[in-house]
Parts: sequence; structure tokens; C-alpha cells
Amino acid sequence: MHLMQAKPLVDRPGIGCRWMHAAIIAIATIAVGGCTSMAVRTAADYDPGSAAAEKLAKDADACARQAEAHQKVYGLGPYDPTHGSYNWMYDSCMQAGGYQRKKP
Repeated sequence: MHLMQAKPLVDRPGIGCRWMHAAIIAIATIAVGGCTSMAVRTAADYDPGSAAAEKLAKDADACARQAEAHQKVYGLGPYDPTHGSYNWMYDSCMQAGGYQRKKP
């Protein structure tokens, strides 16, 4: 029985491995860079302006409840690592209340 030897995909050995390492490094860099925006929004992310601290806390609590309900319906709930739907609703609610998000 004659077995055929597999031919390399490229002429130079190791070139495919270099591309794989470069791809892994690029993906890891993008993933780590995206982690900075994965935090859940809180009242600390907003400028209270002339609003009293009690009003800010009350509005933030109401927005958090609204965002949690929105995330349960439209997001992945507690399984959403980006908190995208939660943050979108929280931001919308706080901005509707007249608050501006602080610059990162």
C-alpha cells in the first residue's frame, strides 16, 4: 500500500503559523480594546448639573429599573457581557431627564 505524503500549503514552512499568530494578536487587541466600553452605566457617569444629589439618585434608580426591564426583553439579560441594551436604555433615560454623560 502506497501512502501519499501531504504537501505543504505554502512553499516556505512556518509562514502559515506566522499569519495565525498575527491574526490571534489582532483579535486579542480588538477584544481588549472593546472591554473598556463594557461597564454598566451608573449615576457616576453623568454630570448632575444643577440637580440636587437626591434627584440625581432618584432619576438614576428609575433609569436603572427601566434599563433592566429593557435588557430582559431586548437584550441577553445577565448573559450580555457588553451590556449594550442596558446602557442604551440607561443613556436614553438619563438624557431625557436632562443629564449629560461625562467625557471618558
